[in-house]
Amino acid sequence: MALADGTCYDALQLSARSRRQAGLVKADSSDSSTSTTGADSVPAAAPARTSRGPAAVNDSIPEELFYEGSGSNAELVLSLILAATLVYIPITIAIVGKRLWIKYRFTNKRVTIINTSPLFAKTVEVAYSQIAEVRTAPRAFGLWGDCVIFLKNGDRLEITGLERHQEIKRHIMSCIID
Repeated sequence: MALADGTCYDALQLSARSRRQAGLVKADSSDSSTSTTGADSVPAAAPARTSRGPAAVNDSIPEELFYEGSGSNAELVLSLILAATLVYIPITIAIVGKRLWIKYRFTNKRVTIINTSPLFAKTVEVAYSQIAEVRTAPRAFGLWGDCVIFLKNGDRLEITGLERHQEIKRHIMSCIID
């Protein structure tokens, strides 16, 4: 994630202040009073809110799941095959770790990234009202792709190794327009 000053951060390592500015948590919430799924986590049950107005997520519409997954199967298989070359072993370990501990969830109300790592457990939620633009890039001849979600405050959320990346982009764009 890159903040307005150009500093790059991992999407799951945002400070509480940055999460509030990005509209990821309520402006009046404090880290110690929220129920969390891990240390410094954003509340998983609470909808994402903006600090500039009413609720960012319409609570009268039931939340419908569009996609939930941990990454591309093709990316995992290819990296396991390439692990035979000793050079690719660190990348393979990273991809296996991502498959074990990071889950992506796209609904009709928000994008959620859940990290359940024993060392770093966090949840990041972004309401569609906070998204300005979405870009995707195919990898491995389109078997999987990467997605960059640009937020209205200038931050960006990078999601790597998604199957159905074009469908997810169309879904996010349709939710932004609605």
